[in-house]
Amino acid sequence: MTIQANQKQHFYWLDTIRFIAAFMVLLSHGRNTFFLTFGDLPIEQQNIVTMAITMFQRMGHEAVIIFFVLSGFLVGGRVLERIRTRTMNICSYVIDRLSRIYPPLITAIIFYFITSLVVPDISFSIQRAIGNLFNLQGIFCESLVSPFWSLSYEMWFYILLGALAFTLTTKSHNKKYLGFFLFFVSTLVFVIGLKMHYLLIWLIGALSYLIRPSKKDSLVLWGAFFGFFICCVFWQFSKDTRSLDFVFKSINKEILELIMAFMASLFIQQVILFEPKNKLSIIIEKYIGKMANFSYTLYLSHRIVFLWIAAFILPKNTCSFTAIGLLYYGLILVITLVVCWLLYLISEKQIPRIRKKLKEIFIHS
Repeated sequence: MTIQANQKQHFYWLDTIRFIAAFMVLLSHGRNTFFLTFGDLPIEQQNIVTMAITMFQRMGHEAVIIFFVLSGFLVGGRVLERIRTRTMNICSYVIDRLSRIYPPLITAIIFYFITSLVVPDISFSIQRAIGNLFNLQGIFCESLVSPFWSLSYEMWFYILLGALAFTLTTKSHNKKYLGFFLFFVSTLVFVIGLKMHYLLIWLIGALSYLIRPSKKDSLVLWGAFFGFFICCVFWQFSKDTRSLDFVFKSINKEILELIMAFMASLFIQQVILFEPKNKLSIIIEKYIGKMANFSYTLYLSHRIVFLWIAAFILPKNTCSFTAIGLLYYGLILVITLVVCWLLYLISEKQIPRIRKKLKEIFIHS
């Protein structure tokens, strides 16, 4: 690992992994929206190759598990470390988290509202939009757009951890009571409203940061990668679908997700120790890693872009594994990436400037 000029640790490959995860979600939702299901493909296209491609394109949920582990690693782990070293600044933490979440989220909500005015048969609910703005989807309301479901988890991860840090670091007894109350409420949200095992997945990522090894081990790296791959295969065959002839309905999906998260955390612990040295690895780390800059915007807004494409360019569920079908699908992905990058320019790219301004007002004033 290296130390950047701003004295923050930079971990190799994590930006690349983050963009790949966002792109996998894009592929998965793109397949669901524009491709025929495997069972609806012409008989001559139903073969082992197209089945493998279909399964690969269905790995959006596994990508979200990686997001949770990465978030736990990069946010949760660092906060736990600061609590341990008594260097935690709660005000800075709150500004960092809010400025990270809200510029792209507000942009996506406005984009969806504009979409509802132009694209036929798209409704916009003020109540649901407000609920999503406060990250209450899955608790008191439905997601405005399907990818938003994970944001409520992310926000409540942050609230729970911030409340814990506030309770442990403040010297005022009254403030400790407030911190404990917030910690209790956020824990209750996971127990009653959200799924508790996703909190455990996030904590796996946080703990993997604290106990990360200092030496490389290729056996652990590739063992974890293979273990995660096996978990993905089992996950694919544990979901009801018309694309497969059989499923493993007896699999406990929550346990499988926890194992998947554990394998992902082991892989992350190791991959950050492997410095890119040859030309190809340097190019991948540099350019694909840079694309992670708009991965959050891509994650939030891609399905909204799909609504425009489905209304004005290509109807839903019309692509198949033909040259023209794959060409249309590739065009859809390019259009979506470009639109999301433009949205990034007005939202996510402005986060450092917004964060700096807020800290000048609330911390340095």
